[in-house]
Parts: sequence; structure tokens; C-alpha cells
Amino acid sequence: ARAAFEDACETLYRKMHPNEHVSQVKVKQGDGGIDIFIGEFGVEPITVVQCKFFLKSFDKYQHSQIRKSFNTAITANTYELKGWTLCIPRLIDIGETAWWFNWKHKMINKHSKDKTFIKLTNGNELIDLFKEYDLYNQVFRMDDSVKLSEIHEELLHNEMKDTISVKNM
Repeated sequence: ARAAFEDACETLYRKMHPNEHVSQVKVKQGDGGIDIFIGEFGVEPITVVQCKFFLKSFDKYQHSQIRKSFNTAITANTYELKGWTLCIPRLIDIGETAWWFNWKHKMINKHSKDKTFIKLTNGNELIDLFKEYDLYNQVFRMDDSVKLSEIHEELLHNEMKDTISVKNM
């Protein structure tokens, strides 16, 4: 599911930035805190998209992961950071939202960046973007679900016909 989430985000960002290079980075030690980057790596400042598959919790453990990923990206020697976006497949509650904005503004002030340098894209925003860029069915495999539902209905219909035929005999 984590890999599928990253793949879906990469596909989305490719659609959103058709005239720029968009790529995932193979997960390994020393990946520079990058899941996806937008731009020409090592040639120009890049935007890093960090995909965190947080489904249930957004507490101290997840905060630590966010801080670590951001710190790795902002201090990288192999590239210059143009912006940093966190993508998560869920909504965050009011306490989690307060933590996010407090942390974001601390980082913006610490690194002398503008308020758009760090962004959060939550589950609802991702769904809206998948729809806007005509990726919703692809990402959620809705076409397959519809086909399976039609097959299921046809099987049930045929089973009912067979049951009725047997009773009438």
C-alpha cells in the first residue's frame, strides 16, 4: 500500500508538472530524504515531495519522521531545495493541525523561507487532485471495481434464475 501510494503521488505530480522532470527515488540509505522530486536534480533547485503513509496516527512518532525527512532534505549537499511537500492519505484533526502549522512556521523562520516553501497535501486534497487530473479511476481502480460488480450481479442473477427453474420443475 505504501508503494502504491507513492506511485499514485508520482503519477499525480507528473500530470501537475508536465513540462518538468518528475521522478521517484529508489528507497535506500542516502536517498537524500526524497520520495519524489520535481526539477532537474543537481542542475537546478528541486521540489521534494515526501509521501508518508500515515493512516491512523499523526502523533509523536509521525512528527519525528516528518522532522527527520525535512531535515535530511533541507541540509542535503547533493541538491538545493526549492520547496518541500508532505503528502498523507488522511485528514488531520485540530490538534494535529496545530502541531503541523507550528512546526511549519518554526522551519520557515529557521531557514528564512516564505510560507509556501513547506506544504501539506492531505487525503481530501489528493482525491480532488486525482479527479481534477483525471486519475481517480486509475488510482483507485474504479473501472475494475465496476466490472467486478457487474460480473457479481450477473452471477447472482443467473443463480437466481437457476434456483427458480429448479423450483418450477
